[in-house]
Amino acid sequence: MTGPADPGTAPAIGSLPAAAKLLAGQKALVTGANSGIGPAVALALGRAGADVVVNYIANAAAADEVVEEAQQSGSKAYAH
Repeated sequence: MTGPADPGTAPAIGSLPAAAKLLAGQKALVTGANSGIGPAVALALGRAGADVVVNYIANAAAADEVVEEAQQSGSKAYAH
């Protein structure tokens, strides 16, 4: 059984240092990014350096919250 301390195991995105921007310069469109698992996906991509489009159908306020949090991690983000 391998664990996070094992050298062959990749770290989880949430545990990467702020300077690790593995997806810098990449663009991500996350559908349903304002509910369910969508916010976590959008935020993880933003923390990894991707610019994020938070796509949603309803509840613009929830989408705007995800955008604000993604921008706080240094990502360009907007709701669509």
